[in-house]
Amino acid sequence: MITDTDGGLIGVWSLGIAEDRVQSIRSVVNPDKLARLGRVSGLTAMIERAQQRKP
Repeated sequence: MITDTDGGLIGVWSLGIAEDRVQSIRSVVNPDKLARLGRVSGLTAMIERAQQRKP
């Protein structure tokens, strides 16, 4: 699970491992799908605010 500094959920990664090797990497970042796991981060809003502050 990947979280922001406030504990909001940004995404989830899962590794498929077989024979001591990583076979696959899966990622979920869709806020609608993440909502069932807990509080979802306001990452999109944070990025937009940061972009507005750039000179």
